[in-house]
Formats: sequence, C-alpha cells, structure tokens
Amino acid sequence: MNSEEKNVQLIFVVETTETAKTDTFYIKGVLDEYYNVNNNKITFVYLGGKYNYKKNRPQNDIKKYIKDYKQFSYGDSYVIYVLDKDKGEKSEDDAKYILEIEDYCKDNDYEIIWFVRDIEDVFWGYRVTSRRKKEAAYLFSRQLQIKNVEKRNLSAPNNVNKRPKSNILTILNEYLETKS
Repeated sequence: MNSEEKNVQLIFVVETTETAKTDTFYIKGVLDEYYNVNNNKITFVYLGGKYNYKKNRPQNDIKKYIKDYKQFSYGDSYVIYVLDKDKGEKSEDDAKYILEIEDYCKDNDYEIIWFVRDIEDVFWGYRVTSRRKKEAAYLFSRQLQIKNVEKRNLSAPNNVNKRPKSNILTILNEYLETKS
C-alpha cells in the first residue's frame, strides 16, 4: 500500500441483536465474495430492532467507534445502516418508518443499504421465520451460499423497492476495492 492510500472504517448498523449477529453473516459473505477489504476496518453496531435506530446506545457506539478509529488509525469512518423494507409502501407504518430513517440518515450523512423484503428474502430467496434466522445465517456462511445469490439482486439502485433485491453492492462499491 502506498502512502497516499487511506484505510477507512465501515460501521454497519444492523437490525439484529449483538447476541444473534445474524446480519453480520450475510454482510461478511458479500465482503468476502466481492471485495478486497485489505486493511480497512469493518465494525458492527447492533440495534436490536429497526425502530431503535436513533436511540442513545447505538448512537453512542457509533461515536465511540469513529473517535477510536480516528485517534488510533488516522482514518475516516463511514456509517452504513443495513435495514429491511419489510412490507414497504404496502404498510402505512413501514412507509412512514422508511421516510423517517431516510431523513435521519440524510441529516447525519449516513448511507442506507436496503433489503426488500428482508435480508433473508434477498439472500435465500424466501422469508425465514424468527426462530430459524440464526440457523439460516450460520448455514449461509458455512455453506458459502453467497455463490448462489444472483449479483444483479445485490446491485439495485439506492431507491430499491422490488423483492428480492438490495443495493448492498451499489453502496459498498463507493468505499471498497472490488475483486477482479
């Protein structure tokens, strides 16, 4: 690495809990398959539910990670919320939430990776029950299921609304070097 190249920290703010860590399996699968992460730092903040996005705990975690990285690594940090659209515009509550989180992220200069309908629907092609989410995420990683996911389903534009699609590659391409 030459002296002009700077590493970054990507802070993924995910819906899952710190105990389950389900979303991290899918994100790490994408990173391993499509990117040279090199010396960039990948950090996760766990919301424990999508409606906790502006609560004190995750916000304090984000601030701490940014401060620590800048202090010890002299690099920039970028915050990326990773969220499910669930029923989207078909549900008044989901539609309201989507607008609120988009405004919140815009106001804070954060990115949003969307999964339509949810992260499991994009990566498995079907919904996974709450009781099976942890097992499904583990199997996804262990069996390298990322190789079975169509790249076009991960390369949607940022205003993605069609299932089973996500803009994960669209966002990550802005920050990481792709594998050739």
